[in-house]
Amino acid sequence: MVDSRPSPPIFQTCSEPKNVGGVHGRLLTAWSTAGILGLLAIARLHESSRLNAIGEATDQIDPDAFEQKFGAAIGQLDSLVTNNIVTILSLMELLPEGTVNPSSRLYNLTMYLMAGLLGIALVANRLVCPVDLRHYPEE
Repeated sequence: MVDSRPSPPIFQTCSEPKNVGGVHGRLLTAWSTAGILGLLAIARLHESSRLNAIGEATDQIDPDAFEQKFGAAIGQLDSLVTNNIVTILSLMELLPEGTVNPSSRLYNLTMYLMAGLLGIALVANRLVCPVDLRHYPEE
């Protein structure tokens, strides 16, 4: 027989009033941790994609044109990017005609990773089942 209640199996297993606080405490802790770590992961992946796009763009630029526009050699790219002197849009001016702006693809890796994590969460949620009665303390 299938239980049609919308609550997760953990609530169905621990539905006694004495367990509600513990279950909700663990759930809120997990949600807040996921909220913080998820935002950090998205920010780090976006920054990594942005730096890769800048690195790929500078590989196609003439070093003399780069130095003339930014007043520094390509070897100083890291400090120029850190100080927001070199951006993807400013590099687009130096790239050959017809080069596609990579800004629209910066979140691709991030979104694929988040979709994968959602898939794992779906499977993990389906694998949660009630605790066997033999594990309950005898009253």
